[in-house]
Formats: sequence, structure tokens, C-alpha cells
Amino acid sequence: QDEIELRQSYMLLESHYQDDFKVVKKRYLKLAREYHPDKVFGQDSQVIESYNERFRSIQQAYEKIRTSLRIAS
Repeated sequence: QDEIELRQSYMLLESHYQDDFKVVKKRYLKLAREYHPDKVFGQDSQVIESYNERFRSIQQAYEKIRTSLRIAS
């Protein structure tokens, strides 16, 4: 079950399971900038909430990958 969640986290960050952590971090930063809620400040509340949800899921996926790699190494 943990491996499935970890693979989903990689997919969410548009990365592959075998990618180097530097590549994963680079993609995380790109997506975090793209979906940061401040980018849609002042727009429709539905748009803001969708960016908030996406941003949170990106952060959670990155933390899950980071934690798993710290334990493995």
C-alpha cells in the first residue's frame, strides 16, 4: 500500500519512480510555483480553492517522497 501511494506521489509531481531526487525537487518547485494560490488572488473562489487543493496535494506528495528517501538512505 505504501509503495502504491509513493508511486502516485511521483506521478502527481510528473516524475518517474526511478528519478533522482534533484529531478523530483525541480519538478516540485515548478509545480508549486505554477499552482501557488497567490497566482489566482482576486479571482473566483472556486478557482482559488482548486489551486489550494492542487498546491496542498503537491506539497504532500513531495513530503512523502522526501520522507521515504530519508528513511531508505
